[in-house]
Amino acid sequence: MIDLLEMFTHVSLFNNGSLLAELQVKLTRVDQIQVKQLSDEPLDSETSNFRLNSDRVLCFKGQICVPNDVELRQSIL
Repeated sequence: MIDLLEMFTHVSLFNNGSLLAELQVKLTRVDQIQVKQLSDEPLDSETSNFRLNSDRVLCFKGQICVPNDVELRQSIL
């Protein structure tokens, strides 16, 4: 039961023995970056070094481009 409490945000055990668990789903870092890239300012640079990786995330010379979003950048640090 302890492992379940760590995995779920809320677990309820009823008198009939049934269990109700509320799962909280969060975006991965890559998903967060991808979403923010869509609303980020356009780049003012040559595009020859930019590519979409296999996750369809914008990269510059193989490195993920992190959008100019303070909250996202702080969560990465």
